[in-house]
Amino acid sequence: MALRTIEDNLLFFMTPTQALTQSPPVEATRRFRLGGLVVEGSVRRLTHGKVEFDMTDLEHLVHVNFQGVLPDLFREGQSVVVEGYLVDTGDADADQLPQFKAVEVLAKHDENYMPAEVRRMVEANRAAQEQQTTSVDPARAS
Repeated sequence: MALRTIEDNLLFFMTPTQALTQSPPVEATRRFRLGGLVVEGSVRRLTHGKVEFDMTDLEHLVHVNFQGVLPDLFREGQSVVVEGYLVDTGDADADQLPQFKAVEVLAKHDENYMPAEVRRMVEANRAAQEQQTTSVDPARAS
């Protein structure tokens, strides 16, 4: 019983890929931390302190909604950790990004701020993307 209570109160940390591909899916009522990079050109500052932006681990994208003051070190292209909930969009349009309701945004430029597991995943995804763009398709080479 005590172990269950402790587990229920733990804040899990995931990348967008982990959160979106986990089986069973992350429950909409489960608060956790999501880490990745703020997508360049995605930050929109709305009225009443509302902010929207996309974050990625270079494999999956998540659209983040937040109301509050962003940290001074929050920047596009930099690492970010958001704490909150995946939003159940029901039968949302397939083209719509998964939604995350953030209750806290943490940002720091130091790459050591991002947990090692997330950093490794982002670096692996970046390397895979670079390999795909530098590979020559044999069918096109002829």
